[in-house]
Amino acid sequence: MSGASEERREGESVMMRVMTKAIFKEMCLVASIALLGLIVLVLLQQTMRLADLITKQGIAVTAVARILLLALPALVAITLPVCALVTPVITYSRLATDSELVALKATGYSFYQLLAPIVGMALLIAGGALVLIIAVIPHTNFLARTQIFEAVSTSLQLHIRERVFQSPLPGLILYVDQVDAKDGTLRHVLIADSRTPDMTTLVSTTADIAFDFQSMRVIIELHNGALRRRARDGDVQLAAFQRYTFVIELATTLDDVGLGKKRVREMTLREMRQEATALQAAGQNYLRPLVEWHKRVALPVACLMLGFVGGALGSLNRRTGRLGGFAMGAGALLVYYIVSTAGGSLAETGAIPPILGIWVPIGLTTLAAIYLSLRVNGTGPARLLCRLRGQSRLRR
Repeated sequence: MSGASEERREGESVMMRVMTKAIFKEMCLVASIALLGLIVLVLLQQTMRLADLITKQGIAVTAVARILLLALPALVAITLPVCALVTPVITYSRLATDSELVALKATGYSFYQLLAPIVGMALLIAGGALVLIIAVIPHTNFLARTQIFEAVSTSLQLHIRERVFQSPLPGLILYVDQVDAKDGTLRHVLIADSRTPDMTTLVSTTADIAFDFQSMRVIIELHNGALRRRARDGDVQLAAFQRYTFVIELATTLDDVGLGKKRVREMTLREMRQEATALQAAGQNYLRPLVEWHKRVALPVACLMLGFVGGALGSLNRRTGRLGGFAMGAGALLVYYIVSTAGGSLAETGAIPPILGIWVPIGLTTLAAIYLSLRVNGTGPARLLCRLRGQSRLRR
């Protein structure tokens, strides 16, 4: 009898390993397709925003491609929670619809025994998110800002042509009579700036261009010229100068097309904590780096918990198949992102502490995962409570 029992246990163990591998392989396929589709959608959105740089500012397509490549890790990190939830939802919806879960339950298997593929996939996605936020994203964000600035500044230099009225940036007109081939000095320069309500016109004998990467600015030093500024009320201001500094804020220009990179996103976790501490000591607003720190730390945990929610939701879906599972996952994601976005916004404004704004949605997701897992396994909270009470009475 003992030998037969051992053989049976060994057979069940082998069958469980085979099923776990099969389910995990299917989840890997679903995760690959979902992640690829999400990345393509996000890249298309970013491409449409970057197209403005190509058409209006003449930046080369190769430069835009480099910027997109550097922005890819941050885009992947955004899509990982979606992939963590959708993958088990679709996979386990298929298993439930094909009655495979029912058959397994009839042979004595519980939902908890099928958690191994979910745990493996969730840990894989959470680990990928952890690597991205710690070792990759801060550096690629910094390099992306470098590429953006270099591309725009290079385009501005290439657009400067002799005896041609040109608009290198919206609302800015530049005319140069001659460009010195040796040192790049501009001669007989006219600048008309209508980006503000006060129309400003500058003329100068010579001018030099410098690029300030630290502040993402283009600085034009004008020499021996005159300024004319017309205010909104019609008043006109005239002035002569020997030296005048005209600054083009590229960061503001890029923000208008959604490309401005906030420097807090270029910091590592340690640098964010240091920045928050320094701002707090100086009496300034320190919430932004602190909230961003909590967001990054919470991302792998969110991926892990959403994986459990997805597996339980998919197991409860026994009629609508993969399409229905995808719809359930989309609904769960919508709720999660509404709660997490609201919490993050309240934390940044100081209405609630950052730890509550970021981690309360994670806590609610954990509770939802526990409740749904109990529900799938046929032990709801009320039944579980009754069972625990019964066990305590028997012990007495």
